[in-house]
Amino acid sequence: MTSLSQHDTQILLDETFRLSRNCELRRTSLRQGTSAQQLSQNFEYYQKLAYSCQEFLVGVQSQFPAAKDFFDWCDGECPVSIIAEVTQNIIPFAMTHESCHLTALGRWLSATLKAANESEDRRYSPLEKTKDLFGLLCRQLGDLEGEKYREPAFYIYGEFRDGFLHDSLYSRKVSHAIVNIIDDSVDNPEAARAWIKQIHDTCTQWPETGKVIKDTLRDRLMDDPVAGLDDLREYVLGQAMPTGFECSKRLRHLVERFFSTRRELDLEPDVSALLLNDRYMGEALIEDLIGCLEKAGKDAEDAYENHGATPDSPNLRNLTNFYKMAELDVDDLCKIAMVITGRISRGEIIDYEEKTPAVRMKAVMAQSRADSSSKYDPRWPEQAVMGSILMSLPQDILAEVAQDNDFNRTTIYTLTGNRAHLSNMQDKKRLDKIMGSDLGL
Repeated sequence: MTSLSQHDTQILLDETFRLSRNCELRRTSLRQGTSAQQLSQNFEYYQKLAYSCQEFLVGVQSQFPAAKDFFDWCDGECPVSIIAEVTQNIIPFAMTHESCHLTALGRWLSATLKAANESEDRRYSPLEKTKDLFGLLCRQLGDLEGEKYREPAFYIYGEFRDGFLHDSLYSRKVSHAIVNIIDDSVDNPEAARAWIKQIHDTCTQWPETGKVIKDTLRDRLMDDPVAGLDDLREYVLGQAMPTGFECSKRLRHLVERFFSTRRELDLEPDVSALLLNDRYMGEALIEDLIGCLEKAGKDAEDAYENHGATPDSPNLRNLTNFYKMAELDVDDLCKIAMVITGRISRGEIIDYEEKTPAVRMKAVMAQSRADSSSKYDPRWPEQAVMGSILMSLPQDILAEVAQDNDFNRTTIYTLTGNRAHLSNMQDKKRLDKIMGSDLGL
């Protein structure tokens, strides 16, 4: 344990209380400032105070090489406990400010702040207080004209900052650094090798930071296009070609996007990645897709039951484009519809294998009719899946399915716009209503 002289102790105490008091005043001022002039002044004062807090901690670091020893001293050997002043005020101001001191301070504080954050009451941890101050700074000073508050960078001055702290406080900047690494490496083996060396060196010297880098890179590489990143993919993922795990992850994210947006998506990067793994496409894609679609249906049901939230209709073109690009055949499409919309067991699907696609789809639509009060409703994933598959089937199959009953006729007409499917409508009033609606009557 480091021991300080009485003189040095008094100097440290005086400076701690002075900085802590100023931090409290500045935090109050930040909350109350509203005019452009006040906000600009607050930003200037914040920068000066935050830098003073950093310089104070740099001085402490020279006296206490291990941050834990300083924390223990503050809360024990020190004549007056100053742990609250340091952890609730000085550290948050120091760790939110971009400067040349931040990298070394982050490495010095990381393990101790991590331990404090895992304590019983996280509300009073330095990390939580830093997050609170960061949020306040972003709200009050993030939209100033000219110079404005920005969170500290993860990669700066040619090195990575502490991975744990940055991932906990400024994960957006971690992602930004990873995107830059990938962008630099596309079709540029020399740049990729330079980044790989730097990441490897970081992993060796700062293992936890290296893990954050590689984990974030791994997630990003399994979302981004594959082409031009062989070296980086081999280093991070173990091979350039997409693994089955990566393919499953990409498909899961695709399906989540299908049911979260109305805009037409660019599917090419992800589907191209899936197509590179022949075994996945042949052995796992359909069951993976069914699992993802089942989850989408359950999520929609849970949201409705728990919160009364009715889902928005997805863009069916995203689903139909996916089926086409992934080269799904009629049997694949029928199986998906039978499980998702028809709720037909895998065993019963075997019984249907010898029957025509039209017979299989009639069974699907019978269940859909029972579930949807005789009206097709694409807001629900099960119905959207059926609609997208009907839009993807050959016309001769649709023609046979349509002639089974009026529900089939009107649903298929709604999806295709082909009036031929309305022939032999039994409900003439409904037919007149459909025709009148088409004519704007």
